[in-house]
Parts: sequence; structure tokens; C-alpha cells
Amino acid sequence: MEKAGSLKSVVLDRIMTGIVRGEYKPGEILTEGRLVEKYGCSRAPVREALAALCGSGLLRNLPRCGYQVVSITLEEIAQMLQFRLLLEGGLLPEVCRNLDAQNLESLRELAGKCERTTDSMWDHWEYNAQFHLQLLSLSRNEYAAAMLRRTMSILKCAYGQHYWDKWEHVCPGDMRYHTRILDALERGDCAGAAAFLEKDLQDFAAFS
Repeated sequence: MEKAGSLKSVVLDRIMTGIVRGEYKPGEILTEGRLVEKYGCSRAPVREALAALCGSGLLRNLPRCGYQVVSITLEEIAQMLQFRLLLEGGLLPEVCRNLDAQNLESLRELAGKCERTTDSMWDHWEYNAQFHLQLLSLSRNEYAAAMLRRTMSILKCAYGQHYWDKWEHVCPGDMRYHTRILDALERGDCAGAAAFLEKDLQDFAAFS
């Protein structure tokens, strides 16, 4: 039998996937009973998963009713992208100091994956997330990395809510600045890297 903590993680991942892929629509009400029946587990891991998703801002607890899937607004997306620019851009000098040939090669491989044509919007998204998280990890600031992971998780749901009907089974070109960010960092040009980072985040906002 799986431990309660691992069951909570499984249920949380499944609910999150349902939100991201449009199975659970913005404004839809989820109930503990419905999810217990669907996932075949006890109420405790479902309740814990729902509480965690409320804490991350993806669900809203409606007493005596259930848990509502939050619709992520364009204004909220803009605020999160502004936060990301301040967070990631502000730590670029640290990233630049710690960047070595091995890390640069790994990041360039990820940048290449981001630019490829793909039939999976979620592969496209994951390559983007990995690139930004790996880049920020070079700052060696674990708190900043945790905040970026949380923000990227919410933005992933926004990606699904706002981009699903615009996906045309090709790379939409919204990650074209990754290589330029790395080129600037390799030259020691943090200001140039920050400028390309801003353009990269503007491209993300453009789809919505």
C-alpha cells in the first residue's frame, strides 16, 4: 500500500494534469467525493491535495460547495511574468559568474529542444520550464528556485487555459530568445541577457 504522502502527490499530480489539459475547466467545481470515487483512494490524500492546490492558487475553496478551478486572468499572467523578470533577471549576474562549459552545453541542448517543431504542446512547455529552472539554479539561490518552480506551475495552467485552442502542432516560436540569452551570458553581457530574457517573457505573454 502506498503511503499517505505519496498518495497525496499522485492525486495532486492527476488533478493538476486535469486542470492543465482542460479536463477540469475554469470555474468548474470539484468535490472530495467525486475525486475519491474517480481516483479510488481515501478522502485524506484527496483533501490534502486539494488544500495544496488552493495554497498554490489553482483552486478556490467554496465552503459547503467544493473547490472551484481558478480562471487565471491576463492581468495575473502579466504580474507573474513581471515577477519572473525581476527574479530571473536580477540573478543573472550570479548565473553568469557560475556558468561553466558543462552547464552551458546542457543549457544549449535544452534551448535546441525548445526551438524544435513538436506535436506536443506539453513537451514544448516542459523544455521551456527546464531551461529557465536550470538557468536560475546556477544562481545557487534555493529560495529563488522554489519560487520560480511555484510560479511556473501556475503559468503551466495558464498555458493550458489560454493556449490550448491556438496550438497548431508546430513550434510557435515563443522560445526563440533562449540561445541569445546564453550567447550574451557566455560573453559576460548580463545586460544583454536580461534584455533577451524580457523579450522571451513578452513572447510568452503574446499567445494569450
